[in-house]
Amino acid sequence: MRIQPIRIIAFGLLIISACAYDNEEDLFGENDCNSTVSFAQDVQPIIEAHCAIPGCHVSGAQPPNLMQTSTIISRADRIRDRTQSRTMPPSSSGITLTEAEIQTIDCWVQQGANEN
Repeated sequence: MRIQPIRIIAFGLLIISACAYDNEEDLFGENDCNSTVSFAQDVQPIIEAHCAIPGCHVSGAQPPNLMQTSTIISRADRIRDRTQSRTMPPSSSGITLTEAEIQTIDCWVQQGANEN
């Protein structure tokens, strides 16, 4: 039985067209940090919604107390490291950060972790 060349070519094109290439920039947007990230408008709401909540990083619970701006700023590098590695919030909490939230924290730290 002889396979016709046109069938081989058609099969090859079918296989190639089924392949997809996804990269992080296509999926989540570029991580360029060109626009200024505001602590008050961008970072603090993330911390308040996901970290400084009852039973987590508030007074009388798990340290550090992330209700205090000075604590957040002094621990900015650690907050970035823990959110990027996805060890905070812990998976056992059922709370997750989006890629955009993680990127916002990262950009804020890269820009100096300012109280702006």
